[in-house]
Amino acid sequence: MLLFQQLYNDMAKKTKKESPVVEATAGEIATKVEETKGEINATDQDELNEKPADETVPEKDELNEKPADETVPEKDELNEKADMLFKSYPSAAAFHFTSDGIAFLEKTNAENHGRTLLLKAVKTINRKEA
Repeated sequence: MLLFQQLYNDMAKKTKKESPVVEATAGEIATKVEETKGEINATDQDELNEKPADETVPEKDELNEKPADETVPEKDELNEKADMLFKSYPSAAAFHFTSDGIAFLEKTNAENHGRTLLLKAVKTINRKEA
């Protein structure tokens, strides 16, 4: 341990910093710790004793409500989107729409994206339907 203290002191001298850890004895450090234990003021003690507020549990009806951004697009909207997409992609046979209105060429991609949504339904629109 003395070797490490000496090396630390040498480094401290090079950087012109003093070494408070090496200069203090074990008894002095223990005394400082004991002194600071009793220095918790009243506001700190109140914060330590505070309990977090109870979180309210939503009612069953609130859980079943659909959020505004998770509504299924109207059939006309999807048909309009599909019509525009079929014009842009003449070789596509069908588009698969998720509940958030995103179109996919592959049904598995639409299903995978649908798993991340509240409404997991996938609507397929063929070229003939659009």
